[in-house]
Amino acid sequence: MKGLFDFLKHSALSLILSSCGSHYTTSPDFSDRTNINLSINQEMPDVDGNNALRVMTYNIAHGRGPVNVSRFPRSYGSFFYEFGLNSQMTKESMYRKLDEIAELIIQINPEVVSLNEIDFNAYWSFEVDQLRYLSEKTGMKYYAYGTKWNSQLFFQIHCGNGVLSKYPLSGRNLSLDKTDSFVDTFVGEHSFMDIYLDNGRKINFVNTHLGGGDKTGQAEIIRDEVLDDLIEDTPVIITGDLNTEPGGPAINVLLNTGYFSLFKDDGKFPTSNNDPVAIDHIIASKHFIYEDCFVPDVYYSDHKSVVCDLIINPENK
Repeated sequence: MKGLFDFLKHSALSLILSSCGSHYTTSPDFSDRTNINLSINQEMPDVDGNNALRVMTYNIAHGRGPVNVSRFPRSYGSFFYEFGLNSQMTKESMYRKLDEIAELIIQINPEVVSLNEIDFNAYWSFEVDQLRYLSEKTGMKYYAYGTKWNSQLFFQIHCGNGVLSKYPLSGRNLSLDKTDSFVDTFVGEHSFMDIYLDNGRKINFVNTHLGGGDKTGQAEIIRDEVLDDLIEDTPVIITGDLNTEPGGPAINVLLNTGYFSLFKDDGKFPTSNNDPVAIDHIIASKHFIYEDCFVPDVYYSDHKSVVCDLIINPENK
């Protein structure tokens, strides 16, 4: 209980600071829970409709690095648990990890990157817009925000999923309505980014972070949302930290549609640094052929990234 008391005491101090005219604010803004905020410049570049696409997905753990011991137990709910993890980083260590992640992205050179556990304006990461920072560092000028938590209950916490792209983006951020606790429901909900990128051919690109007690129900919401595009023969790629191993119910919800497949060796490459399990995935519709997938062996987060080279199936052009 002492940890919870310390947290509440710290939160009360934050409220006092906000009332004294500091940079903390007390008016919550939930406006972009259902809308995607995009980088300003979304004009169409010159593209030739390439059939190859390199995709990367990465849970970057808010830039804290491979820290996996929280100051608060999971029984307090995921918000408090995350606070207990993230409050251990310093500004210097965060920027060091972000720079390492940016350098990895530059080396991998993907066309599109989905990011989980990324901060847009959060107290624990010193109010740095990590998505914009990575955009500037990597030169990937198109980016989109997908909010999970956006609360100023005690202090500013605005974070969620993000996408970096070499091509313009459009779309929306949708709630999954499946949360862990009352606190998590209040500060925000699990969500998924249902967006489109245009590299000369329209592609539906989904980025999500499944969690809580009903990941299967969350996967069903995503499945139902993308089915219209699949029926209309639009290529679909679903990415992110699914917190589910190959063969698990949440992944099978997608595979059982007959529209999707995993890379044949997907389960052979652990992506969690805490346990030897593969829980981060790139799931492509039948429009694509997997040329290759790999997991860079670096430890800039408590997850490893996944990279896949996809080629448009000639039979589905």
